[in-house]
Amino acid sequence: MFDDTKMTKIDYRHEYLTVEKLMREFFQQVNFCGRFCPKVDKSIGCCACNYYYDDDRFVKGIGKRLCLERSVIYGKPKENRKKCNYHEDGVGCKLVTHRSCLCNSFICLEMKHFLRIRFGIDYDHIEVDRNLREMIRCKAELINVKLFKALITVWIMKVKQVNSRK
Repeated sequence: MFDDTKMTKIDYRHEYLTVEKLMREFFQQVNFCGRFCPKVDKSIGCCACNYYYDDDRFVKGIGKRLCLERSVIYGKPKENRKKCNYHEDGVGCKLVTHRSCLCNSFICLEMKHFLRIRFGIDYDHIEVDRNLREMIRCKAELINVKLFKALITVWIMKVKQVNSRK
């Protein structure tokens, strides 16, 4: 798919959505919601609902395209919501794909502690966010994208392994 030295915007978009899918699988396998999390049917990580929606459209690279695609898929966000513009009371997050870097990476301290104790995973949401933003800005090197995907895959395997012992 790639030239080993150069990634195109299409490559970055594909890789971002692939990483997002891996993150979604990871959080669904973990299936944890803390005391203060807005509840949803399937775990998607944590909602950074103390923040207004983190809009990537102002980021150079593929951010604007992802935001446009998000609007086509999910409609325009509701403005001036107390929580994220894509959060609906009683439903939770509407976004399955095309989530912002913050939405894909943020977890609460309870979940961070749970990941460490239950699965031995030291999750650093700042580092995850940094990797995602490098991809959005079309600045990530291919080797780093591959390593990031491999790390998430290892997390998924660890969670599945622990969960299979229940």
